Amino acid sequence: MGTSCMASLKASEIKAYREKQLEAQAFICPLCYRSILPSEAALDHCHSTGKVRRVLHRWCNSVLGRVENWATRSGINKIEFLKSTVAYLEAPQTIVTHPSHGKKRRKANGKAKRKPRSKKVVHRRNR
Repeated sequence: MGTSCMASLKASEIKAYREKQLEAQAFICPLCYRSILPSEAALDHCHSTGKVRRVLHRWCNSVLGRVENWATRSGINKIEFLKSTVAYLEAPQTIVTHPSHGKKRRKANGKAKRKPRSKKVVHRRNR
């Protein structure tokens, strides 16, 4: 694993390589720019070439993988799709509010404020 011209990693080398790469990245995810704990780390790779890219959060890696897999299956250029996504999200919004906005949030907040139910203790009689 020590050479820079390595063709491929062995399965047994992935953990050490991921940890070394994570340290080289200063434990920062290149997608969300948040710190990555070793337990949250995923060694990302291109599914077309198999080449390792960087270490991402598991969730960031999952989202990226979903977009890439969808684009491949749909025959859409993933880079153009992501550029369009950024432009779309940065574009001005309408003045109309969607009817579901706030309802889910209120439900979630209401659940979080309630006290959890106490578990019933079942006592068994000795025979």
